[in-house]
Amino acid sequence: MKSIFTDPNQEPNQEAVQQELGNLYELWLQLETYTLAKSLKSKGIWVYSKSFGWSYQIKDPKRVVVYLLPRAGYFKVALVFGPKAYGTIQQSAIHPDILAELAQARVYAEGRGIRIAVTDREVVQDLIQLVAIKIES
Repeated sequence: MKSIFTDPNQEPNQEAVQQELGNLYELWLQLETYTLAKSLKSKGIWVYSKSFGWSYQIKDPKRVVVYLLPRAGYFKVALVFGPKAYGTIQQSAIHPDILAELAQARVYAEGRGIRIAVTDREVVQDLIQLVAIKIES
């Protein structure tokens, strides 16, 4: 599914994201703020792809920590976990549905990837825990 921001000449800004996400913008900011505070060498950047449009990445010097993917009326959070992080997650209190989805994810050289839709507050604490595990691994 494509981003709601598809014009290659128009990089999204916070106002555009807030307008598109409405009340969910607060959750976007919560995840962004947490990740940047937890991973002090990270920075957030917008990246354009012809296939998917604009996505927001929070990157440290070595890797992307988290992807925030704006959609119409909601957003997705994408994370990729290596074997060490995956082992930690399997022993955590993350919601069983997320654990099951991650267990079924295809394994690539960089690890297992997962995309989680944020449509309400329900998944935010799990996402914060997943970001913490990713940063600490």
